[in-house]
Amino acid sequence: EYLKAHEEFGMWLEKMHRALEPLLEMQLGLQEKLWQVDHLRVLHSDIQAQAQFLERLLDEAAALFNRTEDPSVDEKTQQGLQDAYDHIQ
Repeated sequence: EYLKAHEEFGMWLEKMHRALEPLLEMQLGLQEKLWQVDHLRVLHSDIQAQAQFLERLLDEAAALFNRTEDPSVDEKTQQGLQDAYDHIQ
């Protein structure tokens, strides 16, 4: 379950990175600017909602690491997930 959740979170991070990558265009009309603002609000809401998912994912990774000492779920990997989320946020 952890691996599936980790993969899903990774895909979400990539999707958000692509969605947030384009810069706002300066010469848009008012309607387009308002649409972009609404779109960014939706993305912001999605980012905030993922915080709880990330917390559960990190808790599960820590529990797995404590039981198995598997380096794929060690503290460095957990910090990498947190850093990737923080970058998107």
